[in-house]
Amino acid sequence: MFGQPPSTGSSNPLVDVVQGLKTWWSDVGVATRLITYSSIFVFVASFIYPLNLLLANFPGSTILSIQLWRLLTAPFANLSLISLVFGLLVYLPDAAQREREVGTVLFAIDFLYLTVQIQLLFTIVGFILGLIFSTSSISSYNLWPLFLAAVVKLCLGNPEQKVRILILPITVKARYYPFGLLIFFCVFSGGIQLDLIVAGLVGYLHHRNLLPQLSITKEFVQRIEQSLLCRFLISSPSFKNIDTSVNFGTASTFSTGRKVLGQQFAGRGTSLGGESNRTDALGQSNGGESVEKRIEILPDDDSLMHSSEQRNDSARLVIDEVKTSESNPNQERKTGINREHYAAFPQEEETSNAEQFTNEEPSHE
Repeated sequence: MFGQPPSTGSSNPLVDVVQGLKTWWSDVGVATRLITYSSIFVFVASFIYPLNLLLANFPGSTILSIQLWRLLTAPFANLSLISLVFGLLVYLPDAAQREREVGTVLFAIDFLYLTVQIQLLFTIVGFILGLIFSTSSISSYNLWPLFLAAVVKLCLGNPEQKVRILILPITVKARYYPFGLLIFFCVFSGGIQLDLIVAGLVGYLHHRNLLPQLSITKEFVQRIEQSLLCRFLISSPSFKNIDTSVNFGTASTFSTGRKVLGQQFAGRGTSLGGESNRTDALGQSNGGESVEKRIEILPDDDSLMHSSEQRNDSARLVIDEVKTSESNPNQERKTGINREHYAAFPQEEETSNAEQFTNEEPSHE
């Protein structure tokens, strides 16, 4: 999960694990680091002041008291140490990988966008259920909902792949993995978690492209990177800008919902920010034209030879009529051939064909 640690020559497994963690953490992006630091800070500060209760999403407080900040701060709240540790363990590897793929700015936008969608839907459903069952204990917190939504979208994209449920020795098809993960989370937390069910639903709706999506271009991300907000972060080695991102423009995100950012130009595989020769598993290029189709329309040797002969014949005809028009100016009006047509041919082709024509046919003069 943390990548291959460098060789240290030590036979102590604990030293190797620590070295592996350091190597992995050194490549973690700024946004993932801020999520980690914020979660730890909120948990530690809650021993002095109940900050976690102020940031967790309780639908009654969010709606009736208009405490809308809870829609954004719920992932940073943790009510127990086990919740904090387990939430970071399951979320951080996936978050670090996605930030490397799309860059820090787009990852941060994706994080906030998905958080608001999950928490907004959870607040509506939780508030209604709270009124029906007269309870105010329904709440949402931790990074688990974000992880589950990402897993649902990923697994539905490749449903037949075999995956293992976290660290459990159980392997299932990807289509069933979110259900196994949901059951594991509910058993681990000691009850049914409404926010996890809502998160799974949001992931499914994103897979079906049924939720609104943002139109984010490369130029927009560049403007944010050069803004005052990111100016003090972009100098950090762990900041993943669009130039150092591994897969910017092709990775699927929740905020854009598309694999290619910006406009696609059919036939060239060109997306906003540069040309690409990438093809997917179905043989489709980024421009939408299949590789097989492009190969089929390439001319063969016979076609090229025939086309060359046609150009030579046309060149002979043009030279003949131009020379005729020089001796008889009225001939231009009859034939419609003038010097502009003659000038349209490349100079090299004109010279070579003129010499060939002189050798093969006698001059009119």
